[in-house]
Order: sequence, then C-alpha cells, then structure tokens
Amino acid sequence: MERCQKCNSEKLIPLVKIIDKEHYNSEYSLEVEVLEKPGGLPLFRKSHRGALEATICG
Repeated sequence: MERCQKCNSEKLIPLVKIIDKEHYNSEYSLEVEVLEKPGGLPLFRKSHRGALEATICG
C-alpha cells in the first residue's frame, strides 16, 4: 500500500484531475507536453501530451 510522503497516511486519493478554470470559466484538464528532440529542427520535433493527474492525501 502506498503512503503519503509527508504524514505517512495510507488514506490516498489517486488519479485526481487538475482543472484549469482560468479560460472563460470552462473546465479543462491541465496538460503536459514533452518533446522527443527538443533541440532538433521544428519539422522533426515529435511531441507527446497527456493530462496531469495528482494523488492527494486524504
């Protein structure tokens, strides 16, 4: 069982969405983008995106 790194509790809430409410009062999941070749030519840069999730101590 996983535990909280700060308080050692086992009461964790996994896979919590991180929401952006800044844009026009709409709810969008925040995303992260990672480039495969960040120093390469723009034409050959492939990116991967995914929604951010968190685990919260209950």
